[in-house]
Amino acid sequence: MRASRSGAHGGVTRPEQGATDMTVGKEHTMSDLSNKAQEAFGKAKEKAGELTDDQDLATEGRNDQTESKAKQLADDAKGMVGHVADRVKDVFKK
Repeated sequence: MRASRSGAHGGVTRPEQGATDMTVGKEHTMSDLSNKAQEAFGKAKEKAGELTDDQDLATEGRNDQTESKAKQLADDAKGMVGHVADRVKDVFKK
């Protein structure tokens, strides 16, 4: 089912009437932006560490990127759980 993208606070929104595929819409939230910023800074740290031969800085940058990606996955999973819960509620309302 296709989800609408008009949510005021971002995240997963309620599905549109008549939608048939399982696409989930997602607005950009502050959490998304924070995760993307952390990932970008991590890439910069990694490159700076490689250029200066500072393995600790390069490792810290890779760790920042990994943490950011884990947070993004957790946010996506949270959104999907909310979406599934809404679908279950809709089924029982009928």
